[in-house]
Amino acid sequence: MNMDCDEHFWPFWMGAEMFQTTLVLIYCTYGLHDLVGYACFLPWLFVAGKMGFDLSTRKWRDGTWSKVGKARDARSNEINQTFKNIKTLKLYAWQSFFAGRISERRDLEESLIFKGEAKN
Repeated sequence: MNMDCDEHFWPFWMGAEMFQTTLVLIYCTYGLHDLVGYACFLPWLFVAGKMGFDLSTRKWRDGTWSKVGKARDARSNEINQTFKNIKTLKLYAWQSFFAGRISERRDLEESLIFKGEAKN
């Protein structure tokens, strides 16, 4: 089978699978209604509440993770520069200085992650 065609049809296939799954869930919920009454709709309320919460906090979460991403990129760049210049660092014994700079960037990244988790 041609892999290029599979990649192009994958979103349509997944859309069909999701639609089929939704119909099955609705059918099962309707069947449960006869057994347990309106309590069968509680999972739907939970999902709707979670979706509402996710939509209302999306802007804040995106902002938090963009800050974390920038901090992670800065730390990665620092590590890459250190590895590129490792001979110079060893020649002048600057390993501890650059290790400290990398640790500071990691601490900043961790503080942003924990700060974001604390607000959740």
